[in-house]
Amino acid sequence: MDVLKDLTKKHSGVPQDIKKRLKDYQNLFNLLYGEGKETVYSFTNKKRNQEKRFGRLYATSTSLQGMKKDFRSALAAGVLQDIDMVAAAPSIFKTILSVYNLNSKALDLYLENRDEALSKYKLKEKSNFLSVIFTKHPPQGLHPELMEMHKTLYNVAYPQIAADYPVIVQFSKECSASVVNKGSAMANVFQAAESIILMEAIEFFRERDIAPSVLCFDGVMLVKNERVNEQLLEELHQHTVQQTGFDVKWAEKPIVHNHTTLQEKDFPDHCDDPKAFVAEVLKREPSYDQEWVFKVEHHIGRLKDKDDQENYKEVLKCYMGEFCRKDLYVGKYYFRTSIHDPWLLKVPGETVGMTIHHLLGQYMPQVKTRIFDFHKPTWGEQSGKCFIEHFNAFPGCAATNLGCHVERDEVAPYLDYILQVICSNRETEYTYVLKWMQELFTSSKANGVVLCITGLEGTGKGFFYQTLSEHLLGKELCLTLNNADQFLAQTFNSELEKKSLVLFDEMPAVGFKQRRSMFDKLKNMTMDDKIIINEKSMRRDVAKNMNNFMINSNNEAILPLTAPGR
Repeated sequence: MDVLKDLTKKHSGVPQDIKKRLKDYQNLFNLLYGEGKETVYSFTNKKRNQEKRFGRLYATSTSLQGMKKDFRSALAAGVLQDIDMVAAAPSIFKTILSVYNLNSKALDLYLENRDEALSKYKLKEKSNFLSVIFTKHPPQGLHPELMEMHKTLYNVAYPQIAADYPVIVQFSKECSASVVNKGSAMANVFQAAESIILMEAIEFFRERDIAPSVLCFDGVMLVKNERVNEQLLEELHQHTVQQTGFDVKWAEKPIVHNHTTLQEKDFPDHCDDPKAFVAEVLKREPSYDQEWVFKVEHHIGRLKDKDDQENYKEVLKCYMGEFCRKDLYVGKYYFRTSIHDPWLLKVPGETVGMTIHHLLGQYMPQVKTRIFDFHKPTWGEQSGKCFIEHFNAFPGCAATNLGCHVERDEVAPYLDYILQVICSNRETEYTYVLKWMQELFTSSKANGVVLCITGLEGTGKGFFYQTLSEHLLGKELCLTLNNADQFLAQTFNSELEKKSLVLFDEMPAVGFKQRRSMFDKLKNMTMDDKIIINEKSMRRDVAKNMNNFMINSNNEAILPLTAPGR
């Protein structure tokens, strides 16, 4: 408390806003607990009305445990000693594996020489190694020894741990209903062992009249005592091994009071060029950093000048917009589709929440219109504060260089196939089919004509569509329907959205009345400029009709065609 009082004095050198927060902390502490009272710790989690009786211990009141490292160090320097477990998670899991007669080269090397392990496995820091331990699905491209460690933990050890300690699994997070998140379960296993070791350490110090002050998960802060040295910590190591079975070493971590750090701010108060500011941030870290976004939002709340607040809001809009534009799927689903409309989501809101926190939605770009155009870029210009002119859902064709000139001789075999097989050597139909194909690649809209190809089996009808779908347009723009009668009879049609070419592969030989009904519906689908996309359990959308239809059939009388019919 004396340190806290010194920091809040008038000439302490601490910035005024930080000093105010320290005073608030001091007043709250005195109001609730006064000086010299013990902090109560508890397992805070409950599930299915059952209280959790294992895991990490959290302070139930204001405590140094919950403070940022810089503040904690400033308050504890010269008063407390920070005693921590060394490589707690790897040490604990090595012991757990040994119980089941298992081992891991990666764990052994990490505990013997951490720097060598990080270098060998091409990891930047220890957090990357720990993420392999606590992640159910490890990233691609890991070193084989890391993959072996992960498989040993999750494929071999986890089933045995789950069987031996069902309560730990019971309190773990779930991926979905009744499906346990194995990463969460392994974290619970570690935290349970961590607290058992920590409690033995507390008893060890109390027996020697050394006062524990603050519990910090994998360590404890003690009231400064000259008897706490390397020899005593080795005795502590032997004691906790004997009492718990976990071979975890202990070390004192220096508490450095960096007065300069307290005065530093995450961001300056003024930001004259938000775009340049964001560009510098992305240069340092090109991946999306939600923690950084929340820091900016917190900084906005501290600013008093409205212009400064608006500039930093623009920073967030530029930053969020950058990732929205980079990710096509984000562009399709995770932004407001129109400046005049509320959120129109193709997926549940929970899915969006897993990608972008709901509090940050206000900074996502709003798109004035959604288009499907062969010639325009994916994203239009960003105008105003947070508006993008358009989002173009056209994914691009499979064929490239569509604008280049090609000599006829180079594609003569394919053109001859169209003339001789598809058009039966009739020049009129041949010319028409070529123009029909040209429309597919130039108009990005429905051309109003259904191309029907009939003939005996094995005559090569399917190759025409196969070439278009696989090599020219691309599969993403094409759709094959094998149950035309069922599809045309139903109300749901979301498969048609953003498809330039739709093939009905065989039209069933049904009665005249049903064929007439199918014909009328197909005619409307072919001729209308707009199409209502009706997806099951979703709201209906009105979209531009870009569907061009083909029918391949062995039956000649596939539809009740009329003389002027197209």
